[in-house]
Amino acid sequence: KQWYQRRVRGAVGIEVASSVTTFYTNICVMVCGAVLNSATGQTYSLPLCYVDRYILSGCGGGACVGLILLNWGLSVEKSAPATLMRNMDIVIAFLVQVFLFREPVDLLSVAGATLILASTISVTLEKALCPRYFCRI
Repeated sequence: KQWYQRRVRGAVGIEVASSVTTFYTNICVMVCGAVLNSATGQTYSLPLCYVDRYILSGCGGGACVGLILLNWGLSVEKSAPATLMRNMDIVIAFLVQVFLFREPVDLLSVAGATLILASTISVTLEKALCPRYFCRI
């Protein structure tokens, strides 16, 4: 099968394409964003510079492609690496915030990132190293 024909199993047991999941997620984000902007009184405006418009469009397209690839990876991979892949984006976002954007860090943020990283690694190791029939809790 082609990469775009891979299926993601839904919660009710129905198989849907990963691009459909991405489409509905993007629609939900756009509707929620429009509602929140209207509720807070903010207005939409395009950047005056055309370069900024292209950068903004590229960010939107890159985010859409990234979400499609994430859904595809989650449907193809086993549960242990998929858990690690899904939860590491929080830690990576924290590292980008600290090292790339030079935002100030407080102790609570470091503790949260450490807790998420430790729990993700422990769950991943348990799923990868402990067979289902051997380790019963």
